[in-house]
Amino acid sequence: MTDRDYRQLERLVKVNRRDSLSDITSSFNENRNKKVPRRIVQYLLWKRGFHRRVARKRVIVKCVNRKKRLAWCLNKRRWTVNGQWDKVIFSDESQIVIGNDRRVYVWQKNGEG
Repeated sequence: MTDRDYRQLERLVKVNRRDSLSDITSSFNENRNKKVPRRIVQYLLWKRGFHRRVARKRVIVKCVNRKKRLAWCLNKRRWTVNGQWDKVIFSDESQIVIGNDRRVYVWQKNGEG
C-alpha cells in the first residue's frame, strides 16, 4: 500500500461515512489489479484512526414548523398559571420497538462529532 492508496481509502470513507465495510472494500478494489481483503481494509482504517460508531441522533425541525412553534409561544405568552394553563394537559409520546433498534453507524475518527 502506498501513501496514495491510504489517501484514496480515507477519501472513500469521508465521502461515504455510512457505508458498510464491505461496500468500502468493494469501492476501494474497483480499479485495482491486486484486491485488498476486507479485514486488511478494516485494519488500515483502524490504523488511520477510523472506527465504526453509532451516529448521534438529531431532531430536525423544518423552518415552517419553527415559525409555527414561535407563533404558538407568542400567542400563549400572556397566559397565567392559575388561568389558562390550569386547563392544559401535556402528554409525552414514546415508541417501543422490539427487534430492530434502527441504529445508524458511521465511520469517525476519535474526537470527531
